[in-house]
Amino acid sequence: MFFSLTAANLSYKLDDEGPFRRLRVPHFAHVGRRGIWSKGRRLVMRRGRGFTLVELIVGLAIISLISAGIAISVHQLLTATMQANDQQYTVSQLRQAEHWMSRDALMAQEISPEASGFPLTLSWKTIGDESHAVVYSFETMPLDSLSVLWRRLYVDNSLAAELRIADSINPDQSSCSYDSASKTLTVTLTARVNSHAEARTFMAKQRAETQG
Repeated sequence: MFFSLTAANLSYKLDDEGPFRRLRVPHFAHVGRRGIWSKGRRLVMRRGRGFTLVELIVGLAIISLISAGIAISVHQLLTATMQANDQQYTVSQLRQAEHWMSRDALMAQEISPEASGFPLTLSWKTIGDESHAVVYSFETMPLDSLSVLWRRLYVDNSLAAELRIADSINPDQSSCSYDSASKTLTVTLTARVNSHAEARTFMAKQRAETQG
């Protein structure tokens, strides 16, 4: 079976064999790199060709923008995670210090902070007339301007136990004071990790039966 393409005045044959028909290009048509030609006229749409230099540059620019956006997003995510970890760590250190100092303040019959606040001494006597004293003091951390807050328990003037209460404490921004009228200890501590600093102020009051 034949039909005619008037635009190019060429004839093509349809193959009737099999369930599918296919278009056969006549032998006199020229199949070139850019498509099917005959008598100087292009009959069929040209086949795909490679990218031009401009298209490659535009593609690379788009890929660069996408990569930069992904890199910025990842950096922001990591930074936010580090900041959250630093905040969680500083808060945990301050909470631990508050727990122990409030506990000892409730037991103390006498609270004696130094003029600068630390060392802080809290003392009491047991029913068996045993003398207890807890001293809170700072020790500078190695290779850092921050300090460790230590709790040392003395029984009858002998060291019985010591505990590392909190790390990364800034002693220049930490203080404590005692109001003898209200029997209230006020403590301010500042912890810092990397660029994150956390400050906390808490108050602890002596129990009525332990007030001296």
